[in-house]
Amino acid sequence: MKGWSVKLKIARHLRLGSVLLEQQQYAEALAEFQMARALNPNRPVIRLRMANTYLKQRRYAEAIAEYQVALRLNPLMVRPRLGLGKAYLEVRKYDEAVAQYGAVLRFRPGLAVVHLMLGNVHLAQQRYREAIAEYQAALRLNPKLAVAHLQLGGIYTGQRLYPEAVGAYQGALKLNPKLAVAHLMLGNMYVEQERYLKAIAAYQAAADTNPKMAEAHLKLGAVYIGQRQYPEAAAAYQAALKLKPKLAVAHLKLGDVYVGWKQYPEAIAAYQAAVDANPGMVEPHLKLGGVYAKQRQYPEAVVKFETALKLNPKLAVAHLNLGEIYFEQKLVAEAMMAYQAAVRLNPKLAMAHFKLGLLYGEQGEHSEAMAEYQAALLLNPKLAMAHLMLGVIYAKQGYEWEAMAEYQKAKDASAG
Repeated sequence: MKGWSVKLKIARHLRLGSVLLEQQQYAEALAEFQMARALNPNRPVIRLRMANTYLKQRRYAEAIAEYQVALRLNPLMVRPRLGLGKAYLEVRKYDEAVAQYGAVLRFRPGLAVVHLMLGNVHLAQQRYREAIAEYQAALRLNPKLAVAHLQLGGIYTGQRLYPEAVGAYQGALKLNPKLAVAHLMLGNMYVEQERYLKAIAAYQAAADTNPKMAEAHLKLGAVYIGQRQYPEAAAAYQAALKLKPKLAVAHLKLGDVYVGWKQYPEAIAAYQAAVDANPGMVEPHLKLGGVYAKQRQYPEAVVKFETALKLNPKLAVAHLNLGEIYFEQKLVAEAMMAYQAAVRLNPKLAMAHFKLGLLYGEQGEHSEAMAEYQAALLLNPKLAMAHLMLGVIYAKQGYEWEAMAEYQKAKDASAG
């Protein structure tokens, strides 16, 4: 009778622990399994379930130890080896993971899930050919394994094999039409192929399938902006924000839509919301500075560009924008310093070279001005004003033919 009583208690602890584990109440589940282990430490299934709980808690060393105990108690069990493979993968012990999966295949050569897991190990090591082979082997054994299609799609995407990626994601969706992530990834592929209507349909399907997927709305917004469908873009970003009110990128993109509509107070509010959501994000500060500059609110603009530079001192565009403000205010020394800082950080900023040329020209430093105009034109041969100002300097120096040539280039660039 006593033996039966112990067995019943163990069964009760195992059953309750399994329910708690399913409900993601890991500490409570572990407590139940530990009570079962106290009653009989030599039952492999108890050690297996403890290990599974540790794995869910990302306590990998403890999970590995319990899986190993389970295997010592019963070397023929498959599940502890599968669990060990997962745990070793998480701690990047790839050879050990492969060894466990290989051992399973020696016992059970037809297990598709083992090939799937081997594919994951190869993928983690960026061994893409081996990963593809394993995922394909998994699908030969189990054609209904949607996750294998998803993994293949991810590899093909990374290799820019877009038709193959599309086929893989479509294969996953044939098996599970409600797989939101497959719709999302399919949308990404259509964007890469510039098939925007199909991308919109795919992202919308992702949002419909998983109404809590904010990323699907973000992607929709990006496509709508690219297609200049601003009302639809605004609606998409607002939908994302209903799901995640502190999603900085959604506030940022919504601000861009308002700028496109010239609704500057609304744009400022959206960009400020992005700053509040993520104070360390540079782009909202830049965008705020740009809006303030458009409205000639120069002190506010300067503050925002300087804040951006505190966050990223190597941000050439912030120096360029500061230069533009100082240039407008005829603060020559400050503008010169800002433009020089911009071209030091990014020598390919044609407009910074052009503005430096103007400033040097105003101070009578014609050689320096010419050098800056020429630098600007090397970067942008169609910059009409640079040709024009270069022509002016040639004319002042008495080089009439050179001046006429530059004037003609300026005229052609303007006409083009």
